[in-house]
Amino acid sequence: MAALQPVPREATPPMTQTRADAWALVTEFVQSDSLRKHMLAVEGSMRYYAEKLGQDVEYWGIAGLIHDFDYERHPTLDEHVWVGSRILAERGWPAELIRTIQSHADYMNVVGPLVLMTKMIVIGGVTSTWSPTRPSAPPWPG
Repeated sequence: MAALQPVPREATPPMTQTRADAWALVTEFVQSDSLRKHMLAVEGSMRYYAEKLGQDVEYWGIAGLIHDFDYERHPTLDEHVWVGSRILAERGWPAELIRTIQSHADYMNVVGPLVLMTKMIVIGGVTSTWSPTRPSAPPWPG
């Protein structure tokens, strides 16, 4: 796998939304404590690796935090991420961030930066941050 090339922080698409906006979205859509913990763990991992790789820490933190905000209400493959993408677009979130979030769902066929960043996290050995979104979730593979 090719290494993720650092992108200058100033090259990240401008975003008017803040972490507070992202957290408000999470609390509006997610009631499950375990799902919120999962999203916070992903946010933390994304921030850590964004800093380590010279990426925009805020952008990646927000992407990690909200990547599953629609999962509790729309858990099926025909809704999860699709519905969330529409909600984000309707609320004015940047198209590049939406594409980044879409890339975490293989079935959307969007190869984007989140796929690369996620692979870097797994390869980097931060698998301990994985937290199941539901008690019946299988253990981390491998």
